[in-house]
Amino acid sequence: MATTMSSTPSMVEYKRSSGRPLSFLITDAPKDNNLHVYLKLFKKHNVTDVVRISEPLYSGAGVESAGIR
Repeated sequence: MATTMSSTPSMVEYKRSSGRPLSFLITDAPKDNNLHVYLKLFKKHNVTDVVRISEPLYSGAGVESAGIR
């Protein structure tokens, strides 16, 4: 079971003129064997939604069961 990420995540914050700023946590693509590492990171940063920009390398069910859309 993998216990690390391939690269270091980056946090980007967009400050809006009104309302709370939007924060984005940019990571490489998780795989089924290291998804638990990403979920721990997501919880630490209060991630509520995940957007994939590449082919899925992990089951979305694991993310959804952690309460993340």
